[in-house]
Amino acid sequence: MEREDEKIRLYFLGSLPEAEAEEIEMRLIADAEFEANVIAAESELIEDRLDSVLKPDEMRLFDENYLITTERRKNVEAVVLLRKYARTRAQKIAQQESAHTEVVSILDRIRGLLGSVPTIAYAACLILIIGGTVAYVWLGWGSAKNQLQSEYASLNQQDFSDLAKFNSLPLIPAVPGSVRGPGSAVKLKGSENSAFVRIALVEFRDETALNAVLSRAGGDLLSFEALKIYESNGNREVRMLLPARLLEKGTYQISVSASGKPASTVVYSFTIE
Repeated sequence: MEREDEKIRLYFLGSLPEAEAEEIEMRLIADAEFEANVIAAESELIEDRLDSVLKPDEMRLFDENYLITTERRKNVEAVVLLRKYARTRAQKIAQQESAHTEVVSILDRIRGLLGSVPTIAYAACLILIIGGTVAYVWLGWGSAKNQLQSEYASLNQQDFSDLAKFNSLPLIPAVPGSVRGPGSAVKLKGSENSAFVRIALVEFRDETALNAVLSRAGGDLLSFEALKIYESNGNREVRMLLPARLLEKGTYQISVSASGKPASTVVYSFTIE
């Protein structure tokens, strides 16, 4: 069984001898159980590539031989979206549990202070404190996010047609596909106020209204609506400035979709070193 699993991985990596590859394809037609094993092995291979646990040669073969069809690229994008949803869900649950623990701790201390207060007054105090705590947490997060959104809007009021004006800024080139290598790796010096992003619209040929979301580690950081599209040597792209203080070391994703068509989402990635 272990040998068979290895052959399936080599099949997807494009390094299995032709005769053995044909044997796998014939079994896929006739054997439903084998087909299920192949699908599971394919998913595991995608997960390993996303986690960068493949050997360098395997990573190269995956990028060169697996990502050769639109269907396979969509399989990878589906896994990326599912992982993003799972991380976001887990993060929300952890935040809810943390907030609950903090409120309970505060209430325990207040009970000691208000032990002799009449029941009605006690209840009123609790309601006010709980409401104040929730409002503080909500408004604090909302304020930080709104500040970043406002900073982004301020940076992007200008026209980006003349690329020469932005040559001095760190450039983040984005191309479709979350597993085409580790993504663009960019170093920020710490002195720049912003970084210049160019998103190649290879899979958006005719759409004129595009939205996007910038995320990191499953958490959404900024959202963009009605992005302006620029023409460059017959190609179409989106250009934007991102606040440098937002870009810590790590891997980021920009999910672009046509307005009103969430199923058309294409994920781009880049890394800040």
